[in-house]
Amino acid sequence: MEILVTILLLLIPVNSAAVKKNLTSTEGGNVTFPDPLQQTGFLLFGTQVIAMVVNGGLNIPQNVFRDRILRNSSTGALTLTGLQRTDSGDYSIQSVVDDVSSRFLYELKVYETVPVPSVDRVSNDSCVLLCSVGAAEETTLSWYKDVELVKSSSSAASLDLSLQRDDFSAEYKCVAAKPVEKKPVSVHVHTLCPEVSEHNTGRYVVLIVFIVISLLLLALFILLYRKRKKRKQSKGSVKEEEVEYSDFIIRQRLNPEGSPPDAVASDRPPLINTLYAKLELHQMKPDHTTVGENV
Repeated sequence: MEILVTILLLLIPVNSAAVKKNLTSTEGGNVTFPDPLQQTGFLLFGTQVIAMVVNGGLNIPQNVFRDRILRNSSTGALTLTGLQRTDSGDYSIQSVVDDVSSRFLYELKVYETVPVPSVDRVSNDSCVLLCSVGAAEETTLSWYKDVELVKSSSSAASLDLSLQRDDFSAEYKCVAAKPVEKKPVSVHVHTLCPEVSEHNTGRYVVLIVFIVISLLLLALFILLYRKRKKRKQSKGSVKEEEVEYSDFIIRQRLNPEGSPPDAVASDRPPLINTLYAKLELHQMKPDHTTVGENV
């Protein structure tokens, strides 16, 4: 029956030239062919028929694909599951719709699963890190500093990276990639190179302490300068609240007869003058002396 269906399908003219489409996946994964097989047709691996659809029913003649080919009854899409490296190759779908045959070509590439890279320190004198993978076939190793690509190599089993002390503040990761997937691993530089990290941290601590001390000295200088300036201003001018006023009356000394000693001055009114002086506050003691007569 398989031979008969194949002969019949080959005898039906193809409507147009087929363009090969590239498909990729990894071991253990799945791949769905983009063109459906609706009513009648078959799926070939190279020149070998591995699945047939007759009147909407799926028939898988090859035992190696019997439990691995699935068909969506609604859309007619075919899916190949449990992929292996040996599944890589050329596939084709030939279907018949309304007595018109259509052919679709595919090239499937099945890659090994990308291994998780490992990172180790390889130098005791400096911080040199080595990123490596077990299988390097078609694997690209890359070093990233934050989001910037700093180093990369294709089909290499390992890739090293030398770090300087000034680079420790950034985040690093090594990425192993293949065309279908990639796997990154973050690198804890402070754990792999602790003595370099501590030395670098000590530099920042000294710098911070120096800055703090400089700021404190500057603040002290400004405070002393303002204090000195304020003291000079207080010495050069007298504050209003430190000035007190007092009135003094100067009386003339009278003769025993009760007349002024100078006849000329007797016609003048008593002289009244106001004196100003800076007064300082002192603790006053009570005066117990007897006040004599006015002089």
